[in-house]
Amino acid sequence: MTRVEYDNYSMLRELLQVKSLTEDIVLDLAELYETRPKDEVLARLDGMTEALTSYRDQADELRSLNEYYLNEAREFENELEQNQARLRFVQRELAAAGKPEAAYSFAQDTDIFEDVSSFTDLEQLLPSLEPEGIVFTGDISSMLNIDEVDSDGTAIRRALKCIRCLLSYREERVDGNHDSSLFHYLKNPTGVFSVPIKMFASKESESTMNQFGNERVFPVPFEVDSTGWATMESHFKLGKIGQRSPRMHILDDLTRTNRIYIGYLGDHLTIASTN
Repeated sequence: MTRVEYDNYSMLRELLQVKSLTEDIVLDLAELYETRPKDEVLARLDGMTEALTSYRDQADELRSLNEYYLNEAREFENELEQNQARLRFVQRELAAAGKPEAAYSFAQDTDIFEDVSSFTDLEQLLPSLEPEGIVFTGDISSMLNIDEVDSDGTAIRRALKCIRCLLSYREERVDGNHDSSLFHYLKNPTGVFSVPIKMFASKESESTMNQFGNERVFPVPFEVDSTGWATMESHFKLGKIGQRSPRMHILDDLTRTNRIYIGYLGDHLTIASTN
């Protein structure tokens, strides 16, 4: 008998509280093993299998989120580099025009978004955006629900970036510096502020609109549409928070009312691929 076998033999004697393992004891153990409660064992195995599947799903989700945020970080790094290059170009142009003090000085403008750290805060700010041509017509409760999951402020920061972008885009249109759509503005921004074009979708897929287009119809002033409702396919993507992906749906009505309407701010609406 090897050392390991002897140790196992000794441990088994202690567990059974016997001096030696006789043939009768071994047969009794074999019988007990055969008549053990199989349903209980199977239930335990099912529970362990279910737990393992859950852990694997969680691991897959975490890997997906990690990849998503890595891509986001790369995008914002590229955006920062582009903005820095644009700043250096403007500084050189101002210096060449004989205005070096304007090129390299900095004046802090009043920032109306400075104290906004949640969608509850944003609700208080919305009325002050109307004179600037950005009008919220949606359901406030859908917007406030995002606060429940936006623990690190990702969605509210992105929402504010998008609103800044809309303000800048509208200003460029009003000043005559840009004469095309928001999509083209994001591709070649001329204003003070923009966001990566990947954050914006100008329309929904045909299958989504055929099946769930009614979810994209939001209230608007009667001067926009005599029915008081308008379809808003264009939307900004406000990031991914676990299984939720908030969206901001808008209507660009600058050519008629000189305003941009935010008809919806909330959870991702139903699309064909999730039906």
